[in-house]
Amino acid sequence: VLDAFAAGDDWLTVAKYNNVSRAAAHRLCKKGDPSPPPRGGARASCVKCTDAMVEALEGYLDEDCTSTL
Repeated sequence: VLDAFAAGDDWLTVAKYNNVSRAAAHRLCKKGDPSPPPRGGARASCVKCTDAMVEALEGYLDEDCTSTL
């Protein structure tokens, strides 16, 4: 798809016959990078549990391992 785009050919038809979605073909042509987009993982802005919180919880469990949440 990227080669067809660079050559000025009909890259959407090339994508169609190679079972590449239109969205993926547009992303390929827009960015020029054939690697897939990143997936998964926690974003720092969404993480609600900090390292200090984890350490505190581990400390509570070390003191009394029969504790539950």
